[in-house]
Amino acid sequence: MIAADLAADDAFRERFRSESRIAVSLRHPNVVPIHHAGEEDGLLFVTMDLIDGPDLRRMLIANGALPADRAVAIVSQVASALDVAHSRGLVHRDIKPGNVLVETGRDDHAYLTDFGLAKRFDQATEAGALTRTGAFVGTLDYVAPEQIRGGRVDARTDVYALGCVMYEAICGRAPFADREENVAKIYAHLQDEPPWLPGESDGPLDEVIARALAKEPRDRYPSAGDLARAAAAALEGDEVLRSAERSVATGKAAPETGEPAIPPIEDTAESVAEPGGGGAGQPPGEPPATEPMTAPEPEPSEAMTAPATPIPDTPAPPAATAEATSPQAAGPPRSGSSGPRWGRIAAVLALLAAAAVAAVLVLGGGEETTTYAQPKVVGEPIPLEGMPVGIAVGEGTVGVATRTGQTISLFEEKTGKPSGEPVSLPAKGEDVTFTDGAFWASVPPAKAVVTAKPSGSGREEIDIGGAGYGIAPDDGTVWVAQPGERRLASIDTSDTSVSSIPVEASDEPAQLAAGDGVIWVVDRGTGQVFRIDPNNPGEAQGFPTGANPKGVAVSADGSVWVANTDGGTVVRLDGSGEQTGQADVGGDPRLMAYGFGRVWVANGDGSVDAINPGDNSVQTVEVEGSPEDVAIGTSEVWVTTGTGSSVVRIDPGAAE
Repeated sequence: MIAADLAADDAFRERFRSESRIAVSLRHPNVVPIHHAGEEDGLLFVTMDLIDGPDLRRMLIANGALPADRAVAIVSQVASALDVAHSRGLVHRDIKPGNVLVETGRDDHAYLTDFGLAKRFDQATEAGALTRTGAFVGTLDYVAPEQIRGGRVDARTDVYALGCVMYEAICGRAPFADREENVAKIYAHLQDEPPWLPGESDGPLDEVIARALAKEPRDRYPSAGDLARAAAAALEGDEVLRSAERSVATGKAAPETGEPAIPPIEDTAESVAEPGGGGAGQPPGEPPATEPMTAPEPEPSEAMTAPATPIPDTPAPPAATAEATSPQAAGPPRSGSSGPRWGRIAAVLALLAAAAVAAVLVLGGGEETTTYAQPKVVGEPIPLEGMPVGIAVGEGTVGVATRTGQTISLFEEKTGKPSGEPVSLPAKGEDVTFTDGAFWASVPPAKAVVTAKPSGSGREEIDIGGAGYGIAPDDGTVWVAQPGERRLASIDTSDTSVSSIPVEASDEPAQLAAGDGVIWVVDRGTGQVFRIDPNNPGEAQGFPTGANPKGVAVSADGSVWVANTDGGTVVRLDGSGEQTGQADVGGDPRLMAYGFGRVWVANGDGSVDAINPGDNSVQTVEVEGSPEDVAIGTSEVWVTTGTGSSVVRIDPGAAE
């Protein structure tokens, strides 16, 4: 049965009637057969085969990320089904792991379900409005930019979603799953590049996904089968000729000739999309059905002949290979190509505001707690002698400050391999951060901060006039806590000039977090955290936290989290300083970071805890040594193990 709220929507009912006729006629090994679709007593219904197996979403929750070859094999079958649907003029609109059923007893035979019945974005009949029906379906993890912008959808919209599914199958989470707020997730689909695949994944496969997730439909693969073939070739180290690609879509699934792939955003409020996603020159939908539609018995002559990726037990045609455009060259660049179009910022913000309202209407105001799969260590620890302590990630590079090693050691974020020569420090390093294109490391014995670019070049030693420990950036400034001087040093990142502000209310300002013009400073001497306005430091407010506080972090909702080293707890305060919760964590909690929707705590007892702000629940990951610090990377959490002489990567676990 179709949900009552959808069945009551006239536009949805008309599309159901017209598209169900096509969906019922589809016969393909990777499409769940639909036998009947119709209406009775005002209710819309379909009958289809029962598949004995889980959907891909449940597989990923139960087993975690799949090996790349297995993920590509499943996605290739889905692509085959999509090519057939697109060749019949049907756009699925709701490709996601939950709509991919897998018969694990049949060598992962995959079926795509919900053809023609999927909910979607619609542009309303009134210009610029978003309809409530299907405005945001489930999560926003697979929605293409043109859907968000109210543009015309076609086969390439499904290609975008399939690219998201491929990424999730390989990584265990969707490309932008770390964006906790719906508006942030929408913005990521509109503007951000997908993060690199973690671990040992091949670079060419990264580029395949990057092209599938191109912001402009015309920059994506023209068909789902082309995406699947490119992914399979990337795993084999081959390249697919771009000249061999072709669109198999017809009718409303085909690109509209002579029209921009995505309408200019400033025109969004003035152009009205047809409910079916079609435009001028598209064939009208078939007349509404008055009787339930029954699938015909399949005849050999009805077999679909549109080019598609074969299922695993069918020999695949050899991919055309040559010195042609590689997936990397064909796909969008990782940087510089998809940044904000500054002349359209106001329109983007207006669109996001409207989308946020729609998201609240459909998703219900965010009261439900998001749950996450169990985080787990990825690969082997990366050896690093010299007592690794502080850690930060920026521009594809991981920087680690070592105490006895007296360096900032650099690693490639994607591979974990060393990246160039370490940056020398004048004495024992302590904390490190990344901002404005450079790493910044505190060196307490030298009363200095050392900065260098991710390449290791541009090293500069900055005298801050006293021992500095905790370090944090905020809007062109690097702040450094100086407990001996009871002050905070301030470094202007544009010219490395130094100034300071007093923190007279604090006995021992050791660690800090900064953002939105406010600095939160942990005072180990008094067991408090201070809220400081840099423009009025004399009015600092202190709030009790617990025994021997050390780490501090601020989450996306503005909550402040403080780790009490002696108490084995992390307390939560709201922006005004009122304590609103507490989480029991591992022994000797130290530094913290917020990312992937959770607060990550390095515990000296050899563990890392992930605290869910939704309910303060804790997930624990055992590592090694005595974890000192954590940093949030593109797709992983990075941990220094101190006495363990290593750096560890953690898969944060996908939202469920």
